[in-house]
Amino acid sequence: MKKNLLVVFLLVIGGQTFGQIQNGKILLTGTLRYSKTGDLDAAYEVSAAGGYFLGQKSALGITAGIGKASFSALDQILFGYSDYKSIGIFSRHYVALGDEEKFYFFVQPAFTFTRISGEDFDGNDVQTDLKVVSVSPGFSYYPVASIGIEFSLTGLAYQIAESGGEDTVSLDFNPLNPSIGITFLLGGN
Repeated sequence: MKKNLLVVFLLVIGGQTFGQIQNGKILLTGTLRYSKTGDLDAAYEVSAAGGYFLGQKSALGITAGIGKASFSALDQILFGYSDYKSIGIFSRHYVALGDEEKFYFFVQPAFTFTRISGEDFDGNDVQTDLKVVSVSPGFSYYPVASIGIEFSLTGLAYQIAESGGEDTVSLDFNPLNPSIGITFLLGGN
């Protein structure tokens, strides 16, 4: 377990950012989240993503993650705390800000499939599937060509619940709650 956590940690340290973006580069990034509220159990998420630059400023990739979230984060589809696993695809499109091409604005459309498992109020095991289509904005800074720092927001999302839930639309452009991370770029021209 410790080795698995170390590997995941090293992937997540690759965080969420870019550098001098070039055709053929491989993108490694990820997310690590943890939250604890009052007497409630802690919630967490670990995800990793990898992508490939198809052009000078456009990347296509896949993402996978695991986590545990409270019912409030899942819009009360399941009650209490629920484990989830997710897999998805994303693309990123960058626009350079300035002549030095170290600062970028990006937009990331994504599609994610999430399977949530938990218990209802009666203690019965329940499961639901979510499909989420989202568009998230962000900024990245590359102090060196292969490592960057990224600030991204949640953006606009549409969530479709397969069983026992309602479809939801959310919009979150809260600049006080960004995701901050590091992205590694490997290879390329």
